[in-house]
Amino acid sequence: MKAWKSSPGGCWRFWIRPTFAGWQWTCGSTGAGNGTLKRSLLLSLIKARKLDRPGSLFTLIGRSTFSAAQFLVNELERYTNAVFVGQRSGGKANSYGDSRKIILPHSGITVRVSTLWWQEDPRDAREWKAPDIAAELSSSDYRDNVDPALQAVLNYRPEPSVSERMAMP
Repeated sequence: MKAWKSSPGGCWRFWIRPTFAGWQWTCGSTGAGNGTLKRSLLLSLIKARKLDRPGSLFTLIGRSTFSAAQFLVNELERYTNAVFVGQRSGGKANSYGDSRKIILPHSGITVRVSTLWWQEDPRDAREWKAPDIAAELSSSDYRDNVDPALQAVLNYRPEPSVSERMAMP
């Protein structure tokens, strides 16, 4: 496996194995996601000819996939053949994002408020993105430090399409 390659902003890392590529978006967990940082990763994945077929690019999603990470998922779904693995995402296709810090004047409490409306497609009313391959995390998986989504990717074997199965003798 090649070493991780990080983005200039440090928000994403990806790796390449002989049979597939994977990536990890790390901005969503920091509370400082930025929807504009996805462009370089998205363009790189779109241009990668080896990844332009089903079963070559896997995207791990889950309940913590929201805000800037959700925006990237929306575009990967639209422009690539990515296979989404894990749990349903935690965000909608159209939502507010790009939070900024505000200090409340009377209490001094710091809060973060999303300030930009990101509308990917006004017709998309889904509450979340469902995975193509479900991989639920159990309490024993968590305790044993097992990632069922990553295991599902490593165990993935493509199946013939319906038309390919019908053409078989």
